[in-house]
Amino acid sequence: MKNSFVVGALMVLMLSCVSESQKGIEEARFLLDQGEFAQAIALLKPILADEPNNNEAKFLYGSALIGGFALEKKSGCRDTDTGYLGLLACLLDDKTADDSNGLKTFSRIAPENGNSNDEIAEAVDVLVSIKKFNERVPEKDVALQRLVSRAFAISSAFQVTGANSENTECNAGGAGVDDVPDEYDISVLTATQAADFRANLEGIEADAQIVGFDTDFNLITRVNDILADLEANGGSNLNAVRDLFDGAYNTPAQQVCN
Repeated sequence: MKNSFVVGALMVLMLSCVSESQKGIEEARFLLDQGEFAQAIALLKPILADEPNNNEAKFLYGSALIGGFALEKKSGCRDTDTGYLGLLACLLDDKTADDSNGLKTFSRIAPENGNSNDEIAEAVDVLVSIKKFNERVPEKDVALQRLVSRAFAISSAFQVTGANSENTECNAGGAGVDDVPDEYDISVLTATQAADFRANLEGIEADAQIVGFDTDFNLITRVNDILADLEANGGSNLNAVRDLFDGAYNTPAQQVCN
């Protein structure tokens, strides 16, 4: 009799915990709909600490991290390009004449500082970790959020290397202005960051297939062109990515000060 009472009490306690967890998840969904991303993150963190395999909580948490990043001003986008759909529209605008593979289009949505870089990398990791799907965690929805998070993570490489910095001086010193961003320094890009850069390009291609984008969708064609140039660069992954950026931002012709 005593054992039955203990088991019953434990079951009630477990059901109570599940109920509280689900209540927090429902509240987080509401906060996401309202654009209250920071509040949703604060609510979901303790849930994931207690239930690290809760896929619904992970899905919402990754989505909240993306939403918070999308609220930050991006100097390469129009004021009307708000939210992550607005940033995607900015990213997908036509390439410029000097951007053969579309690499520079990612710089448009790059963060102005590195405050959010870790959160975006975390969003990618969290969304990638979701392996089981259902009506509340649809595979296509997860793939779309993962694709967006990967695009944002790729853009962070431009902030890290200074590729999206202003160009107002001659980097070599002296008079005139060159065509190299003032704070550009590809040597700061680490092997891990280079590996993540390539992995996210490859991941966008895979996620786009799950979402159902056509193969001629311009984001996919740009990703394929960038990956082809990485392969053509050869060498180690780090050197290939560094050469990719140098080819766009630090050629001998661009170094000339006029």
